[in-house]
Amino acid sequence: MKRAVILASLVIFACSSVFLLCSCAKKQVVAEEKEITAPPKEEAAKVEEEKQTAVEVAKEVKEEEEKEFKKAEEARLNALPELEMAKKAHEDEKEEFERAEKARIEKTPELEKTRALEREDLKPTEPQIEYSYPSKVTTKEYLRSADVDRKGELTVSQITKKYSPSVVTIVALDENDQPLSLGSGFFINTTGHIATNHHVLEGSAKGIIKTFEGEKGEVFEIIKDDPKLDLLVVETSLRNTLPVLLGDSDAIRLGEKIVAIGNPAGSKATVSEGTIIGTRRREGLELIEITAPISPGSSGGPVFNLFGEVIGVATAFIDLRENLNFAVPVNYLKTLKLTRLELSSLPRMTIKLADIEREGALVEVFDIHYDYDLRSQHLTGIKFAMRNRCNYPIRKIKAFFVYKNSLGEVVSYSAKNYKGPILPKLPLLFSNRHGIHYFRKWDSHYRDWSEGTVAIRILDYEIDRSIRTSPVDLILK
Repeated sequence: MKRAVILASLVIFACSSVFLLCSCAKKQVVAEEKEITAPPKEEAAKVEEEKQTAVEVAKEVKEEEEKEFKKAEEARLNALPELEMAKKAHEDEKEEFERAEKARIEKTPELEKTRALEREDLKPTEPQIEYSYPSKVTTKEYLRSADVDRKGELTVSQITKKYSPSVVTIVALDENDQPLSLGSGFFINTTGHIATNHHVLEGSAKGIIKTFEGEKGEVFEIIKDDPKLDLLVVETSLRNTLPVLLGDSDAIRLGEKIVAIGNPAGSKATVSEGTIIGTRRREGLELIEITAPISPGSSGGPVFNLFGEVIGVATAFIDLRENLNFAVPVNYLKTLKLTRLELSSLPRMTIKLADIEREGALVEVFDIHYDYDLRSQHLTGIKFAMRNRCNYPIRKIKAFFVYKNSLGEVVSYSAKNYKGPILPKLPLLFSNRHGIHYFRKWDSHYRDWSEGTVAIRILDYEIDRSIRTSPVDLILK
């Protein structure tokens, strides 16, 4: 029994020893593995330093992002007023567009009705003038339908006061919206249709009109036109207009007094009195000879008799040998047929009068010189000459200047009035100060200067027929 206990104790001791040996061996193996896998101290320090650097970089990036965010937020807050203003402007534009669209929709039935009346698709609801020639409506019937008392003549002041609101200024514009010419016209009905000379709008891309009261409108379409007669009728954007009374040009009498009204300034009517001294036929066209002086800007305006009836349309043809102007008989206006043309589609005039010249050719512009700044090569102004081809002095010249660069693009424009006078058949030197940057450039390819151009357009002037100056007159004065 005692031996068994000793043996058991030995077995237990042996097992414990084996267990302890195994545990120690295992710990040693684990330690060795850890020792093998553990990085050196230098590498651990380097890894720790890299971690610290990465943390600092991330911190700096975060700070930069916060700064950028603050700047963006400040910019957004600063831009809020401008955004509000832009939003308000957009809303205003939207409201304006909606009002214009509503007005256009409201005017559409009236416009369609007007066009239908022109096509004679609808019967007129009020007395209308029949535009046919010979006219089936006699002068007496027409005057009776218009409730006009032909027994009493009107004074020049009465005619001017009554019909100046019927006369308008017409500005012909090119494709760059620069003025080409000035003219006059007059309303022939209450729906804004205007009669004028063909040459007033010939060659233009757009037409602007201005009434005696200062209201502005635009030319929509050419309704009737005949370049041989130098007459046309246009549809405009204006409504509720005051028309003139069309008379009978076949009933005119020699020696009859007439009144010509033009509106070249758009705010003040130009009125001239004269007499009918005859008619002249050229190239199949019969013109009324009148002594009333007419400026180029008044071309297309009405010529009244003393009963307040339009008997002719003032035209820009004059006779240089005599104190004469001409008017196209109003009965020609009644013969015009529907054409429905766009303004840019107007045909060129083919009329050629042998001994009658156009007023537009009386002022000749030539010999244009450009003044440059020597350092910057900027244009500082121009000098040019104008020649008077008329037998009378010319005054109050209205010139318009269009400045184009070397590529033909419009870069500026200006206008100037010159008092004059320019004596008959003589040239005179003029100038216009107007600065243009980079008007002239050095072209290295062609080794030469590349410069722009200036187009000078004479819009209006006045022929002074009260005097006829000559060298002898100056000596004997």
